[in-house]
Amino acid sequence: MSWVKVGFAQLPTKEFLGRYDLSATVINPDTVPADNVCSWWPEDSKKRWVSHGNKLKDEWLERPEPLGFRGKNYQRFYIHFDTVYKVSPAVYKLEARSRCKDEYCSIIGSIVIDSVKSYVDTMTCSSFDNLTEEGFIYAHYDMDAYMENKQVARLFGRSSYWYLVHNDSAYYNALWVIADGYENNQYTGKWVNLASGDTLTCNWGDYRIPESLGLDSGTGCFYPDIEFNDYGWKLYRDYIESTGQDFFYYKELFINDANWWKKKK
Repeated sequence: MSWVKVGFAQLPTKEFLGRYDLSATVINPDTVPADNVCSWWPEDSKKRWVSHGNKLKDEWLERPEPLGFRGKNYQRFYIHFDTVYKVSPAVYKLEARSRCKDEYCSIIGSIVIDSVKSYVDTMTCSSFDNLTEEGFIYAHYDMDAYMENKQVARLFGRSSYWYLVHNDSAYYNALWVIADGYENNQYTGKWVNLASGDTLTCNWGDYRIPESLGLDSGTGCFYPDIEFNDYGWKLYRDYIESTGQDFFYYKELFINDANWWKKKK
């Protein structure tokens, strides 16, 4: 079978969103399958697929928290989504926590889906029963950050989500999770400090960070350049260098940061 991709097609967004729940994509599940993943299934944790050729078997990989940065020096930015819930076919409300250096914030906001574009890769779809298409959901978000019940910042920007359709339902697309440059749940936007008026780039995503070429010097996985060790990335580099484990197969990389969102309320 030759590798063929049909051009992107604009889908009827409202109709498509009737079968898709973005909240399952935004919130990190405890685990996601490893190695050429076909799909993960938020409604039943036992029905997750891993493909090896055309065969399926159980193999598991812990899915990490999003990677992010804020400001011109790529200061490490953490965000953890506590709750994302659907209020209409295209609108979601969210609650989250963020951290940048020793600044911890509570976040509330929304994500609004703008459009959906699909494509068909005949080689991929022919490898899995009832896998019919892949595509991207494009959205914009608006969030407010609070410290001690006082709003201190606003976050806004655009986001994108890579999905696949199996049995007429859409899911987070982890099909190429081991491929160089894999990314999903990409957020590109701004952090506006309400007191000073300063506006900083604030981006995050799964496995890669958008617009991070100055920071990310990795090939097979995200790898921060040594130049930015003092901006929150030293722990990340030290773990990979000391263990030889790449980004996709670690468990202890964030050992000093584990559950950071629970440590300071």
